[in-house]
Amino acid sequence: MPVADHARERGSSRRAFLRDFARTAARGMREVAGAEDEPLPLPSPPREPSLLAPTTAPSRTSARAAERCLSIDELLALASEAGLHGRDDALRRLAHPSVRLTPPVDGAVGEPGPVGAWLGGEPSPEPGGESPGWAAGRLSAVAQLDLADPALGAWLGAWPFPRAGRLLFFFDTERAPSGLQAAQRGAARVLLEPQGAVGARGGQPLRLSTELTLPRVWAPAVQALELDGDAHDAYVRVRRELALRQGVESEDDGAPLVAYHRLLGHPDETSGTMERVCELTARHLDADPPSQLDRVTASEAARWRLLLQLTVEEPLAWSGEPGVRLFFWIAAEDLATGDLSRVWAIPR
Repeated sequence: MPVADHARERGSSRRAFLRDFARTAARGMREVAGAEDEPLPLPSPPREPSLLAPTTAPSRTSARAAERCLSIDELLALASEAGLHGRDDALRRLAHPSVRLTPPVDGAVGEPGPVGAWLGGEPSPEPGGESPGWAAGRLSAVAQLDLADPALGAWLGAWPFPRAGRLLFFFDTERAPSGLQAAQRGAARVLLEPQGAVGARGGQPLRLSTELTLPRVWAPAVQALELDGDAHDAYVRVRRELALRQGVESEDDGAPLVAYHRLLGHPDETSGTMERVCELTARHLDADPPSQLDRVTASEAARWRLLLQLTVEEPLAWSGEPGVRLFFWIAAEDLATGDLSRVWAIPR
């Protein structure tokens, strides 16, 4: 039954409508991509108030702060222990440092830690500063990052931004655009304020801690390695042991019930298609319908890097579905030079 017919059924619940919508879209994408492909992103359902009334978000736990960050040499030694041999160069390419943003409380001692970021709220403006605009409205500040935090300078090495001031992340939380259409450029902005100080009214303070991350085994970059059965199992063991030794969660399903906020690294999601979306929209093409993704090769999409990931929760004012994550992406060449003008955002 077409999606529109579902929406017109008086007795169907909102949850049933969205479930059927997802199934219908997924069947169509499997016919295009083939059963062996990873699932492609679903187009956002129409925003009809009668169908998308606010619901209670699922209960989520806060992610843990990293206890330490393993070095590349330690990762390679770990891989050797796990039986993953002859893949050192690939692991060097795949391993990315990631900065976790977690509540500033150390569970062991119950004392607040240093604040290096804020989630949501109204940031303290610089003189003459204001939120950027888009589509006849103002964007909302969703996060800000203290560039002076030691976690950035200690582990990110070639981080291209100054060691003072702040990065401000903005998004159109009122309309919550899908990020699948090229015309949505401007719905997300990232601004550098070299003299700004972090702080926000109504926001949530967060601390920074750094971990070394590897993508999940289903990620395109890992699939390109064509790991056989033994190497596949060894790679999974390496990821789990890497998480264990750094004191963080080990998740292979996207961890929908964990409130992950992170800078850089690899995204916590399971579609593996957002890089292709970014590449299409950068070419001024839409990523909807999903068959458009076939126009981008894995190597072409590989230039996109996760810049920031947020889990939508209080205190973010969000008009879309609860429980989504908001991903800010940046091209590798722009990250290397600190160019923030082409950042792209996708809520999932």
